Amino acid sequence: MYDKKFLSLFKVNETEQDKQFQNYFLETTIFQELIQNQTNIVYGTKGSGKSALMIALTEIHRSTYVDTYCINLKNLSFNTFYKYISEFSDLTDIELDRLTTVVWKKTFVFYCLYLVYKSQKTIPYIKDKVKTVLNKFIIEENLNIEEISEGGTAPINSIQNLFQKFYNAPIHKNDIKKNTIYQDNILKTYYFDATIESIFEELIRLADENYYLICLDGLDTIVEHTQISRKSVFKGLISAVIELRNDKHISNLFNLTIFLPNELTYDSRTQIWDIDKIKNFTFFLRWDREELENFIWKRISTVSTKTYIKFPDVWNDYFPDKIYNDIHSIEENTFEYILRHTLFRPRQLQDHIYNLTRKWSITGSSTKMNSSFIPKVVRQTNMALSEETINIVNYSFKNFDKFMFSFKGMPSVINASVVRTHIKNYLLYFQEEGVQDINFIFEELLNFGIFGIEEEKDEEIQTPLASNFAETKMKYFEFSFVGGLLNTRFESEAIKDERMVAIAPMFREYCELIKNADFIVIPVQKGRRFWK
Repeated sequence: MYDKKFLSLFKVNETEQDKQFQNYFLETTIFQELIQNQTNIVYGTKGSGKSALMIALTEIHRSTYVDTYCINLKNLSFNTFYKYISEFSDLTDIELDRLTTVVWKKTFVFYCLYLVYKSQKTIPYIKDKVKTVLNKFIIEENLNIEEISEGGTAPINSIQNLFQKFYNAPIHKNDIKKNTIYQDNILKTYYFDATIESIFEELIRLADENYYLICLDGLDTIVEHTQISRKSVFKGLISAVIELRNDKHISNLFNLTIFLPNELTYDSRTQIWDIDKIKNFTFFLRWDREELENFIWKRISTVSTKTYIKFPDVWNDYFPDKIYNDIHSIEENTFEYILRHTLFRPRQLQDHIYNLTRKWSITGSSTKMNSSFIPKVVRQTNMALSEETINIVNYSFKNFDKFMFSFKGMPSVINASVVRTHIKNYLLYFQEEGVQDINFIFEELLNFGIFGIEEEKDEEIQTPLASNFAETKMKYFEFSFVGGLLNTRFESEAIKDERMVAIAPMFREYCELIKNADFIVIPVQKGRRFWK
């Protein structure tokens, strides 16, 4: 029943190979919003679909633009970037945040010029002008324009280029750290001089209604960073995008869209001075149950000869309708059971379904899988998904894996006071200076989706995910990963010690939590009772 073609629907490949994931976004609300804006900042967790969405924009939807350019910064070293920037700042009287923003603005202008240079639609004499400017940008010998454009080379080159200009300018006689008029002027005009301005003005005169599209991605794969370096780099990057949005030369020609890791950027984006001005082009890539059902439905429909009216019809054709949950001694909807054991990320859901169908195929059976087969495989997949997630959070909070192990032998639902105690004992003193605050760490872990907070009761709310359970068998918990595009953050200081907190069901096996038969943890969207 689950042949190779069916298995291939759910095998998690590199994003570049997953055309169905890319095509899925073409009909989504977020895609339509992104193509209408001239600037977009998209936050998403790893596995939420940032890269697939970017490819949908730059490749599948390429014809909408003059040309497109996708930059992957996975090779950028935050530590090296921060080291150069901070040393530069120490030698001058330029504030670190301002310097970082200027460097990112110059980097984006380089990317804009490079896209014009490589585009087949650019007329030759403009291409020659652009090439001359790009060559002047290069500092290191033996590097060409193409090499500078790749990965993390351009941001580092921007710092070196600016430092060289400062070094060659006249210095202050009495105070070497005090900038001269010449140096101040370099800072103001660094990202956009008269030559670049004339090129862009000519492009604007020749342009039709279409824009160039530049997307930046890959920042969630960077492992060489500290919290301080990460905060500085992201804050400068976001500020640069905001400032470039207000530059007529950029906004009349280019759509700048950056994809940022939600797990690593909160402390950066909350300190942006003009953050209130960017809410209309800021998006949070989250999924709800209906969207994930549709995600699965569309995949299966590509290999099925039937036409389905409702999601349960397509799902029940390939999977049993119910499974028996022996921990809680109750029948449970199969899809809801699997979904509960993810952080509502499509890649995680794919992993579960792929492992189920692959392992069932190995048994040699040609029939639909037996319901008793499912819980064991889901538990095995939970282990792998938990390890992946915990390894990522380890980059934000040192010793996080030991922290998660510290809940061994405990129930999945505990008081907030217990979480705070474990943070104090296993996380607090392993963090950098400035991060050693229990409530700050608790808040971040809530917003990563590691924990959920018991929802206040509201009799009018009906939850589809819990529709098959007796009232005594379920308890709703608000998790940050459930929901659409809203940024639903938690404020941990408002959470009283006696409040009930749930560890996300996906981590049960990894943390070796005891089997608690009192109730089932049902993830729901934060604040849903206010918008019903």
